[in-house]
Amino acid sequence: MDGQPALVFDYARSRAWPTVRDEVREVAPGLYLGIMYKNGAETNPPMFFALDARR
Repeated sequence: MDGQPALVFDYARSRAWPTVRDEVREVAPGLYLGIMYKNGAETNPPMFFALDARR
């Protein structure tokens, strides 16, 4: 989203979500924030999500 390094999940070869792309960053140890783009376009309204692996 802002050009900074991120872990990218591109599901283009997936049968379930071929039009989805996720970008994820670790913002604290074990805490990740992500942004999901539908239809591969950054112009569509993105969805945001969090992953918590701090156990």
